[in-house]
Amino acid sequence: MTMPLISRMRLATLCGLVLSTPIYSHAGELIRLHGSNTIGAQLAPAMAQQFLRQAYQAREVAQQETAEAQNETRIMGKGEGKTPLSFDIQAHGSGTAFADLLTGQADIGMASRVIKQSEREALNEQGDFVSMAGEYVIGLDGIAVIVHKRNPLRSLKVEQIRDIFSGQIHHWGELGISLGPIKVYARDDKSGTYDTFKHLVLDKQHPLSPRAQRYESNTRLSDDVAADPDAIGFVGLPYIRSAKALSVARGSGAALYPSKFNVATEDYPLSRRLFFYIAPNNANHLQRSFVNYAVSFEGQKVVEHSGFVSLNIYSEAPNLNAQQLLDEEFTRLTYGAERLSVNFRFDQESNELDNRALRDVERLAGYLKRNKAVLEKVMLFGFSEDTAVPIFNIALSEYRAEAVQRALYKQGVDVHHLRGFGSEQLLDERSSRERNRRVEVWIKRRDSSAAISSR
Repeated sequence: MTMPLISRMRLATLCGLVLSTPIYSHAGELIRLHGSNTIGAQLAPAMAQQFLRQAYQAREVAQQETAEAQNETRIMGKGEGKTPLSFDIQAHGSGTAFADLLTGQADIGMASRVIKQSEREALNEQGDFVSMAGEYVIGLDGIAVIVHKRNPLRSLKVEQIRDIFSGQIHHWGELGISLGPIKVYARDDKSGTYDTFKHLVLDKQHPLSPRAQRYESNTRLSDDVAADPDAIGFVGLPYIRSAKALSVARGSGAALYPSKFNVATEDYPLSRRLFFYIAPNNANHLQRSFVNYAVSFEGQKVVEHSGFVSLNIYSEAPNLNAQQLLDEEFTRLTYGAERLSVNFRFDQESNELDNRALRDVERLAGYLKRNKAVLEKVMLFGFSEDTAVPIFNIALSEYRAEAVQRALYKQGVDVHHLRGFGSEQLLDERSSRERNRRVEVWIKRRDSSAAISSR
């Protein structure tokens, strides 16, 4: 297992970080974050700076780019009477996170995809990286499919996106657009963004077109699409920049724009999670403090300010007309209600909460306790994949709602209203898709004008 991972490492991750005119000596504490460019380009440096200011109480904070390598940054902080603390951030793709954790070149891995089974097995001596102590969901992102602003296209189905990026559709005229040959721009093979795109859109039967132009940087890809009327590409949400993002539909489902709420609930078809991975047996206090800060309320504010979608909970009155196959009882129960931005996800045919859900239970319990005085009702609605056995679908969706109910009860919150709707509202026609395996949280206020506290 070791050699394949090592072979994917960039030489840059094996070299020392070169800085120009540092503000002070590198002597002191060092935290090394390696991996995803999506996280490492903006979010990780911003998170490191705020951690230094808020948690480490550093009075001096500086950021310096490396003189010899792109996508490498050092954040440095120093407070009165404190040991200097530096963050070495190398953002060369999610695959390098696990390669560098394996060889001891990184303390924390940044990944815009979940750890692969082969990587998990290779790192097994350091503990189970899918345990609560190893895996931290630090925020959410949506892969935005982008075109030039003058392109009249507003939405695409996932199947059409697949055909475009695999080269089966090669001219805009095939989609009724009066433009020329389609130019495909894609992230490189080390990118977690590409790995997620490949998983959600492409498959073994539809590899990426060999004519696609590849990029290590989200920013450069987006800017090139924005300058080319015939181009199409995909980037993380903060990197739409001057391009135009399209709404995306799967099958006969409604096309959803990669809005903050649609990504927060993971209803948008190309939603994804962003991760920090740290060895479960890593007992370094500062490194543990940093990953815990990232998932805290203050850390999630940094996620939002960086252009990603935070895990902090808020409510929204959704447009129910955009949902498919609305159940009559569901419509009645949600009339005048608001949906919370948190969804609870489950493995196939399971009612066990995953790592993100376990931390979300704590967030939700705090939110409900803070707003108890203004809430009339809290409702948990379970949904399931379509197993072709309607009775089992209903039972499984109810078990999932009950699992969330029990977890909240352990946090001191008692929710009485729950209902299982089986597979009535499939967000994805493919039954294996995790987006269907969910519990939604809805609230009704005692007074519609009553203010809700997010903290």
